[in-house]
Amino acid sequence: MPYETIDEGVGLVFRFRGDIDTKEIMAANAEGWEHPKWQSHRYQIWDYSGVASMTMEEPDSLLFAKMDSAAFRTTLPMRIAFVTISEKIVDYCETYIESLDTENMEARVFGDEAAARQWVEE
Repeated sequence: MPYETIDEGVGLVFRFRGDIDTKEIMAANAEGWEHPKWQSHRYQIWDYSGVASMTMEEPDSLLFAKMDSAAFRTTLPMRIAFVTISEKIVDYCETYIESLDTENMEARVFGDEAAARQWVEE
């Protein structure tokens, strides 16, 4: 599998490696939504730093944002941190962030996991 999910108790880390596409991101997203502690998680870190290539279209970013906006309306406030230095993935993440439509969620892009972790743990 091109990603692993790490349960940190109060949040999840999705760590991707190699070549990925929309179906892997959707599978990870569904895994997060279906997690037994979904209602109590405070953050998610989506680590794309090990990704060699991502096959995805901008409309997919918009769709993920709309689905997450609906899902996060019934949870505790959550922070979503994206970790990447790839310009292409940064663009997808920024499209996602700009399309969010909920006050229960805040998202940002970081160049390394340490900065992302510091922000989600504030």
